[in-house]
Amino acid sequence: MGSLSINPQGSPCTYKCECNNQLYEGFCKDDGSCQSLPRESCRVPGKKRACIPLKLDDSGCKDGIQICQPPELGGRSLWGDCKPLVPTKESGKELCQDGLDNDCDGKTDLGDPECKDICNPGKVEPCFGNEDKTLQGIGICKQGLRYCREDATWGACEGQQLPQQEVCDGQDNDCNGKVDELDECKCWPPTSKETCYSGDSATKGKGVCVAGQRICLSNGQWSACEGEITPQKEDCNGKDDDCNGQVDELDECQCWPPLTKETCYTGDSATKGKGECRAGERTCQLDGTWGSCEGQQLPQAKDICNGKDDDCNGSIDDNSQCECWPPYKQEPCYTGPKGTQSKGICRAGVRSCQLDGTWTTCEGEIHPQAKETCNGKDDNCDGKVDELDECKCWPPQQTQPCYTGPKGTQSQGPCASGTQSCQANGTWGACIGQQLPQAEECNLKDDDCDGQIDNTSGGSLNSLTRSCYSGQSGCTLQNGKYTCLGACKAGTQQCFNGNWSACQGESVTQAEECNGKDDDCDGVIDEDADLINAPSCLNQRGDCKGATTPARLCQNGRWLPCDDNAYKAHFSAYSTKDESCDQKDNNCNGQIDEYAVNCVAILAGSRIGAVDEKGTAAQFGRPEKLAKDTAGRVYIIDASNKQLRRMDQCGNVETISGNTNPNTNDGLIMDVYYNDLKDVVLEKTDDYLLLDGAKFRRFVSPDNISTLQEANYTSMSGLLYNQTLGFYARQAQTGRIFNIQASDGKQIKEIHIAPKPSSFSPDAWTSDTTHFYIADNQSAKIYKVTSSGVLTTFAGSGTKGYLDGAYAQARFSDMKAMAFDSKGQLYIIDGHRIRRLSNGQVTTVSGSTEGFAMGSLSAAKFSSPSGILVDADDNVLIADTGNVRLRRLNITSPTVQPVACVLTLAGSLRGSQSGLRNGPQQQALFRRPRNVTLDKNGHLYVTDTANAQVRKLDISRGLVTTFAGSRFGIRDGDVSIALFRAPIDGVFDSKGNYFLVDIEGHAVRKIDTKGNVTTFSKGTTKQTFAFPTGITIDQDDNLYVIDNNHHKIIHITPSGIATTFAGSGGRGMINGPKLSAQFATPEHITFGPDGSLYISETGNHSIRKIDPSGKVTTFAGTGNPGYKDGPAQSAQFNHPRGLAFDHKGNLFVADAFNHRIRKIDSSGNVTTFAGTGNTTAKDGPIYANQQNIQFHRPSGLLF
Repeated sequence: MGSLSINPQGSPCTYKCECNNQLYEGFCKDDGSCQSLPRESCRVPGKKRACIPLKLDDSGCKDGIQICQPPELGGRSLWGDCKPLVPTKESGKELCQDGLDNDCDGKTDLGDPECKDICNPGKVEPCFGNEDKTLQGIGICKQGLRYCREDATWGACEGQQLPQQEVCDGQDNDCNGKVDELDECKCWPPTSKETCYSGDSATKGKGVCVAGQRICLSNGQWSACEGEITPQKEDCNGKDDDCNGQVDELDECQCWPPLTKETCYTGDSATKGKGECRAGERTCQLDGTWGSCEGQQLPQAKDICNGKDDDCNGSIDDNSQCECWPPYKQEPCYTGPKGTQSKGICRAGVRSCQLDGTWTTCEGEIHPQAKETCNGKDDNCDGKVDELDECKCWPPQQTQPCYTGPKGTQSQGPCASGTQSCQANGTWGACIGQQLPQAEECNLKDDDCDGQIDNTSGGSLNSLTRSCYSGQSGCTLQNGKYTCLGACKAGTQQCFNGNWSACQGESVTQAEECNGKDDDCDGVIDEDADLINAPSCLNQRGDCKGATTPARLCQNGRWLPCDDNAYKAHFSAYSTKDESCDQKDNNCNGQIDEYAVNCVAILAGSRIGAVDEKGTAAQFGRPEKLAKDTAGRVYIIDASNKQLRRMDQCGNVETISGNTNPNTNDGLIMDVYYNDLKDVVLEKTDDYLLLDGAKFRRFVSPDNISTLQEANYTSMSGLLYNQTLGFYARQAQTGRIFNIQASDGKQIKEIHIAPKPSSFSPDAWTSDTTHFYIADNQSAKIYKVTSSGVLTTFAGSGTKGYLDGAYAQARFSDMKAMAFDSKGQLYIIDGHRIRRLSNGQVTTVSGSTEGFAMGSLSAAKFSSPSGILVDADDNVLIADTGNVRLRRLNITSPTVQPVACVLTLAGSLRGSQSGLRNGPQQQALFRRPRNVTLDKNGHLYVTDTANAQVRKLDISRGLVTTFAGSRFGIRDGDVSIALFRAPIDGVFDSKGNYFLVDIEGHAVRKIDTKGNVTTFSKGTTKQTFAFPTGITIDQDDNLYVIDNNHHKIIHITPSGIATTFAGSGGRGMINGPKLSAQFATPEHITFGPDGSLYISETGNHSIRKIDPSGKVTTFAGTGNPGYKDGPAQSAQFNHPRGLAFDHKGNLFVADAFNHRIRKIDSSGNVTTFAGTGNTTAKDGPIYANQQNIQFHRPSGLLF
């Protein structure tokens, strides 16, 4: 194939080709010839070698075969064509040594298992002929050697030893690792000996039993055991015949050897050796039995009166008839009542022992008299003299000191004893002259004679107190004790240096407040007529400023938020929707006339400043150019403040980029400084391009600004973005237009205008899908330009002025901005007017001379407006620059505003921007903020868990600071040095003290109003906290703390006493009485308007409720994780965390792992309030039937 063209000089080896049945290394030329070097030469014709064929056939072989050809082409032998190999079984000496993979199995020659019997002659290798190769080296088994013969085959394996049948010879014949394991092989070698014993092994070596010996016979069997003695029947012989360790244990065998003697005693062992009783002796007989006990003295049946212990019981003569011994013995005697002997007049007598061992009668004794008489004696011998009630003393006329006061008071203070005389009837007369204790008074005297002055009983100096009450009503005094109503209570006065102090600790009547208490102590709680200090209504915008909550909204000790009637009572024109063009903010949302048709509304701004707020509370320096993103939010160039501002659909204005400190750096959007901010445009991804003086600066995710281009374009005056046409910039002074072709801004192409007017100045512009529309103030015309630069006049007579009419006759004067609506109508700012080009006619929609006027389209006035855009309703938004306001021409009925708007109050939406930074709220950084709360001044406190700090946001100043904490640790003290491990939730009490739960510190910490941090509680006396996660407080300042790992709710009094409020401690989902109920890792807790506690559970994925009676129920959730709206009992959550009620009684839930905010209304229906489930954080409006907001594991909520 092809033709041969050999280049003698050689050619590059870049391609293999075959020409005229020759394979060449080279390349094919364009004319089809092969320019190459020839194939290799060979020496032995007919020799074969492996090669790689040009093309593979379907045989599966990767190798081909080349054969050395006979000499040709100059007498040289060359290798022939590389032809596909025909698969052949790899066997035989020739095929197994030809260097080819003949059977195409990827294995060549001796590497192929089929060639295992082929070898190289002379080779020697070990061998072992048994199938189980592991037997080599075990027992008698060992390897041999085999030699490769001249015919390339292996010879026999010589010298190997293979497994044999096992025989009894002391060897492992079958190579199984065991020697002579046959049943008939009992011993080896012959004549070997061992001890033997055929009796019970337990008897071997005991008593008479001994082992014998046996010999191994030549047949591998043991001989009989000779010389052994096994157990015999026990005999009475002093030996252990049965080898059980006992000698002569037979009943008939009592002793051994014969003639052995021992003491004996057959009486009661308790009598042996007592009294007259003595032991005898017995002798062992020849038959192994004891003889009789001889010489013993046993007890007598009865003691006789002889001075001996005849019955051997340890007592002498204890027979009842034997009273004494020996005869004539005497002793004192007394037969009177026990306890009277030798008392008073009573005396003992004497008795003598008679010959029969009995006593004589007692002679000479004196017994007690029947009745005591008053004679100075103890007549009844009871140890008392004259103890009769009527007998108090003796003899008559004697005197004694007397004192009838309490013990210990005599001779104390003024107390002193008196004197009393004994009367003739034996009684004492009155105590004359004594001084007794009096009630203690505050007079520097010891009135009660207790040794202390002005003290309470048992107290020290000046400890005397008394109840007091200075109020005119609320408490009444009766029998020295005050009885009080409501919150009133008596106080205490302290005695000091003889004078009473002021009344301390009393609570007198106060003006009635909404707190669930009877403050004025009239017996009625939170009565409407007496309530004071009603809070301001939440909405204080516009004419709602100053509105206060009416008394009727004080319920269950808490102020409910103001309703519509409350606002109407303050502001008669209040309406929930601002539809009348009356120049008033009827719904007090900060915007004026925003729903009124044919009216100019004020959406934001009021006076010069730089304030981020809602509606008219916001302030601009010089609002100029406008743009909008895909969500409908408006971007505003605030030129004099050198900032990019943004307003959402609810009217919230925020600064999203621009630092007031001059610098030339790119970076975070809030760190960048703009020198001369002129214009902004947004593309469909909501990334934006800024014109900053001579710089193109671009928003780069996440939250960075980078400079794309500067220099050579110093006169740029505006930007334009069109999804079809792309990015464009204009130079008003030179009349040039440029297309920004690359995302880095470095490829800029000029659009050449033709025909170009002699004095062309693009002062404002916009575009439709195919054309630019350019306003030229020098020519007083509007031009239409194609994307390639072809220019035609669209409107304008060429004469300056403000003349409406047909496009060609209309006059324009000072055009600054323009925009199309969805119908193709063109709106343009011309001087202080807003004009419209539609259907060939130019009309003035609103505005006239410079000024500021609200109201209808025809009555409104503007001051140098410079920014314009058309919203989704085809209403026109105007940056009213001179009046520093953002206004809207409501040409059609505006779409109802969203239910709410989500905007970032502080921190970053980007997870990569977590950290720790204080300062302006937009620049602040947090790391895992978990929960929020407000103080009475409206400041926001955030538990910044991963930073181990509590952060404070002063909303009025827009400033974030660190309230407490600095780094990870545990330390009390001043807030400047205190340390926390992981603060997770916090709450303020009525006194302004802040309590937080430190989840990793396992404690509740307290920050008082002076900035002192203390550890308030570590749990109950029985159990310390284990990862507390939530906290709330009631109207009496009692705390309720979630003890997460113990699955309990802990109640802590204001004094710090902690007890279990709910939860048995077991993990589960059991309802019922609160102390037997079970929870599973409860997370957050809050009070509902009904006074019940509501608890979120991440373990049960539910919301539980504890009503005021202490009953626990499941409020919402099934116990299983999921995402499902509907009735509360069938709805599903996934790790719910934060909880908060609104003023209508709706409960909002931070459904963390569903990345949503859920709403449980008062009827028990669960809906999704905000969040799509996507985890990328995203701000924006919340509409009733549309979700566009995104959260990442929301955890804390606050209304």
